[in-house]
Amino acid sequence: MYFNPRFLDKWETPALLQNIQEVADYLPPTRPVYSPEDILQFLEQYRSVFLKPSSGSLGRRIINIRQGGPDQYQFMYRTRDKQTISGKAAGFTDLMTALGPVMGNKSYIVQKDLQLAKYQDCPFDIRVLAQKDRFGNWRRTKIYVRKAAPESFLSNLSDGGNPESIKTVLKEVFHTDFLTGEGIGEEIRQAVKRLPAALEKASGMIWGELGLDLGIDCNGKIWLIEINAKPFRTLVSQSGSYKVIERSLMRPLEYAKLLAGFYGHSLNPFQAKGG
Repeated sequence: MYFNPRFLDKWETPALLQNIQEVADYLPPTRPVYSPEDILQFLEQYRSVFLKPSSGSLGRRIINIRQGGPDQYQFMYRTRDKQTISGKAAGFTDLMTALGPVMGNKSYIVQKDLQLAKYQDCPFDIRVLAQKDRFGNWRRTKIYVRKAAPESFLSNLSDGGNPESIKTVLKEVFHTDFLTGEGIGEEIRQAVKRLPAALEKASGMIWGELGLDLGIDCNGKIWLIEINAKPFRTLVSQSGSYKVIERSLMRPLEYAKLLAGFYGHSLNPFQAKGG
C-alpha cells in the first residue's frame, strides 16, 4: 500500500471538489478550455482571466489576459528565463494568434483573475504543506507566504518569488493576528483542515501529503488556487527552523509505517483517518 498515487491536474482538483459542500466555496470560477470560445466567454464575464496548463508546474506558460475596451486585450506571460512578455491585441482572433505559440498543443484551464491582495505592492499567495502523521491525522507542517517578484505576476519561488512570514504579511495587509481564534487566520486554518480530507473523500484515494496554494483577494476572501500532490520541500532553512524541515521529511515515513502496520495502533490502510 502506498499514498499519493499520482499527480493532480489543474482541472481535476476543482472537478472533484465542486460537489463537496464544505469546500466548494473555496473554488474560483474555472473551466477547461476546449475551444477559444471558452476563453472568450470568461473574458466577457470577468474581464481578467488566467490561462494555466492543466498539467503545468513552476508557473510555466501561465498567461494573464485583461480586456480593456471593446475588442482590446492586454496579455502577459513569463518566459523560461523569467522575463515578462507583454502585448496587446486588437480583437480576439489576433489575441489567439499571438498566444498560440505560447500555448502550443497543451491542455489548458481558464480561471477568473482573483485580484489577489498585495504585500509591498506585490501579489502574494500562501503555500501550506499538509501531511499525515503517525496516527493518520492531517497536520499542518509548514505555512508561509510567497510574494511575487516586483516585475512578475507569479509568486512561484522558482520564478523569483520570495518566502515571507504569514504572521508579518497578514498583520501588515489585513491588520490581523494570524494566531487569533477568529478572522482571516482562523479561516485559513479551517481551509487547511477541510481541503485534504475533502480531496480524499471526493477521489476515494489515500493521500499522505499535499501542497495547498491558497489566495486571499482584496476583500479578504480565501480561495484555493491549486493542490499539489508532489509538494516540494526545501532542505535549506532561511528562518533557521530546521525542526520544520526534519518534520516535513519524517512525517511521510511515519505515515508509511502506519500503513505498513509497524505501529501497535496501525489500522487497515482504508480505515486510516483522513482528518
